Amino acid sequence: MQIPANAPATYAAPRRTMVDILKVQQTLASYAALRGAHDMLRARLLSLGGDERLQTEDLIARIPAAVLPYYC
Repeated sequence: MQIPANAPATYAAPRRTMVDILKVQQTLASYAALRGAHDMLRARLLSLGGDERLQTEDLIARIPAAVLPYYC
């Protein structure tokens, strides 16, 4: 599952939910999706402003928290 690079800020809640879902799945594909989304969002962060930037920063912070204990 990929998070679209051009998804507007209105997707913030579904994105957070997707992070939670991928964390619970505990599969290699889910782990890869989380890592890929994190990299994509970080690369895109500087081009964002306002609420979209704040929501993206929140999402970027949530992903490492979901990945760190991934296979525990």
